[in-house]
Amino acid sequence: MVIFAAIQKRVWFWLSYPFEMLAFQWRKRRDWQRIVPPLWLSPGELMASDLEQYVSGEGKGKIDAAFIDGIVKTRDETLSLIKKQLIISFLIFLFLFGNFIDIGIDLNISGFSLKYGKGIPEGLMLLSNLLSAYTLMLQSNVYLMDSAIKFFVRAVLPAELRPLNLIRYYPHEHFGAYTPFNLPHILPSPLTSKLNKYTAVIFLLFLIPTFLVYLFCYALLVLDLWQVGETWLMEQIDCCLHCFDLCLRTHVFVDHKSTTAILRLYRQPRDRIVGAGCAGSR
Repeated sequence: MVIFAAIQKRVWFWLSYPFEMLAFQWRKRRDWQRIVPPLWLSPGELMASDLEQYVSGEGKGKIDAAFIDGIVKTRDETLSLIKKQLIISFLIFLFLFGNFIDIGIDLNISGFSLKYGKGIPEGLMLLSNLLSAYTLMLQSNVYLMDSAIKFFVRAVLPAELRPLNLIRYYPHEHFGAYTPFNLPHILPSPLTSKLNKYTAVIFLLFLIPTFLVYLFCYALLVLDLWQVGETWLMEQIDCCLHCFDLCLRTHVFVDHKSTTAILRLYRQPRDRIVGAGCAGSR
């Protein structure tokens, strides 16, 4: 009887062990989140909070228009490189899809001519994927530089010149409307406001189906490469990259500043608990 009770107790222990561990881990995570609560911040918001500490402290008076112009110059050079890579990726796509539907297009970039042949699709799609990954990295850096520029314009430059400088540095983000600083009683007309709003809406309406058509065509290329690829090794490598690259292809039509609106999770200890811990450590 004692042996049966011991076996029953042991069996009950192992049956309840996963649930007990799950409850323990959940309580541990709950307590940790109370100590270090999540902060939902985009990288740009985090940079603005960090730079604000510098501008109000050691960097007070050190940031001027020349410093901002230097960042803008670097950003423009990076954007120029991104545009060239996008053009190359798009030409590769047209070349591959044109030959996929038997149009017979030749590729000519900077005097370098390429005709469709054995192993060419695999190599070009591999090159396109590598360019996509590098372009996304550059676009991430451009987003951070844009966040820094906008912060410095709002924090350092005179308030009267902020709208003009934002239009100067970001002409693609403004639809020609101007809100005066010294004449706040003068407002844009309803026609101008509606025109700006409807222009953005129409742009998005054209952008979404265009991207879906592009994604569908690119998926057809991937399936065709998987089924009738000429080079087995390159085919396997490319198709693994293409399945991942389908998620990265938004950079052709959508600017990275739009895609990075997805917030990243950062954590910050509560001041009360950290202060108590510091006091206790003393």
